[in-house]
Amino acid sequence: MSETTQTVELGEAEAKAIAKHVAAPEIDNEKIAQLVAEKMAILAQAADKEVNKLAGGKTETHEVEVLGKFDKLSKEAFAIKQLSAALSGNHSELQELNDHALKSLKEKGIVNKATYLNAGTDADGAVLVPNAELLGDILSVLPEYSPLANELRTINLVNGSSIDISAITADVVMTEVGSEGGAKTVTKPTLGDSNVAVREFAGIALMTKKLIQQSALDVYGILRDSFARAIAKKREQLILTDSSSGIVNKSGVTVLTASSGDVAAADITLAQLKSMPFQVPTQSAAGGIYVFSRLLLGSLAGREDTTGQPIVTVDAGAANGLTGTFNGYRYVVAETLGTSDAVSTVHAVFGNFAKFGVVVRQGAIDTAVFDSGTVTDGSSVVHNLIQENKLAMRVETWENVGYPMPSAFVRLRTAAS
Repeated sequence: MSETTQTVELGEAEAKAIAKHVAAPEIDNEKIAQLVAEKMAILAQAADKEVNKLAGGKTETHEVEVLGKFDKLSKEAFAIKQLSAALSGNHSELQELNDHALKSLKEKGIVNKATYLNAGTDADGAVLVPNAELLGDILSVLPEYSPLANELRTINLVNGSSIDISAITADVVMTEVGSEGGAKTVTKPTLGDSNVAVREFAGIALMTKKLIQQSALDVYGILRDSFARAIAKKREQLILTDSSSGIVNKSGVTVLTASSGDVAAADITLAQLKSMPFQVPTQSAAGGIYVFSRLLLGSLAGREDTTGQPIVTVDAGAANGLTGTFNGYRYVVAETLGTSDAVSTVHAVFGNFAKFGVVVRQGAIDTAVFDSGTVTDGSSVVHNLIQENKLAMRVETWENVGYPMPSAFVRLRTAAS
């Protein structure tokens, strides 16, 4: 016996009438919410952790990277945003910007948290923390203001504020053994040791508030160059003329003196200059460079050899034309060296700075911006920031220069009388 299926179409009125007699199923909304929450927790836990089976089931936690609100800002826009926050007194935004800058410094290995925060406790106030990109640009343009400032190796301290540097001052001596089984002369290397502690330096750069209203690129360039000029000048002083660290005043450095009565840079002879590489160990002569004063280079540039050719070549495209070659070695010009013709004045230094000189730095660079008060510049001019609508940017660095082996260098000075 077969069954027959018949379809009956209901109108809207009939469907509503039937629906009145059909009970809707009960829905436990609370139970559904609980199940959803549990499922979400499981998914979140699975996303944050994974089991490393090769490590015997050790669980590793992975943080989810969150895109910061400043990550998309260009380095120029970031610097302007910092300045604007400092000038407007928006400390909360400045603190966020500084935190972001600190993160960039840590990621680049420039500074660790403990070292920096000890030196920058005002990072939530008027202090600006330059980010890693700005610092990188500053270091990249240092040679434009001092070719020598970028020659030495830079050591960034992770802990403490000083470093012990040592070097071999005398090698092991090989001696012949006179007979089979005879006694061997015992020799050992002699080590020189010294401690280099960082020193704090500060400089102030002036600019008008109108600059902040200009394009971000212009202001960023001004910031970068201001930092670079200040750091390059101070580092060059530390390398050459500083009373404690400078090679001009360092004991142990070989000293050549011009003939009696020769007290001007023009009196220094070619023979004296050409003998300098032979006054230092071979390791320092290889890869060594000359450092000339501007006065000395000016004198050398006007001299010719026996064939009428210039005795110095000048690289006009590098560091404003203040580098080149002389006597088969590269030379650089230092603004702080031999600034006048006088007795006992050093006008030339020779040695391998990259191998036998170090710059020790702690932390990063601190900057603070002020729009009130007065500042006296290097020309003894007093600037009233309020009346003249100017800004003063104070730059602070912590660094020093050390020479593990001063005898690897020679300096040439004018006569004492």
